[in-house]
Amino acid sequence: MSSKIKAIITGATGMVGEGVLHDDVEQVLVINRKSCGVTHPKLLEIIHADFYDLAAIKNQLSGYNACFFCLGVSSAGMKEADYYKLTNVLTMHVATTLSQQNQEMVFCYVSGMGTDSTEKGRIM
Repeated sequence: MSSKIKAIITGATGMVGEGVLHDDVEQVLVINRKSCGVTHPKLLEIIHADFYDLAAIKNQLSGYNACFFCLGVSSAGMKEADYYKLTNVLTMHVATTLSQQNQEMVFCYVSGMGTDSTEKGRIM
């Protein structure tokens, strides 16, 4: 694999995702539910509705060495089971799929303010 960064970004239309979308890397693949509205020669975009089922785009996910996983939601007003599914289950599914396609990939989970790695905080 190339020593230059070839990154996959999810959630590029959100606040955090827009912050990591830089054009100073070899190639960026953005996977979104809607277009990020950015065009650049180094940017490829896949519009994909169901991140729980990546089978239709799996063959397009190889050859990358980094992923900035920026999908996320606020826990405000959510039931814990729904929040867990969107933050843990979905993240692990995407990470597993990408690692099977790219054994040397670095997967960076980008989270928002108020997260608590101890899992003992009062906010989900």
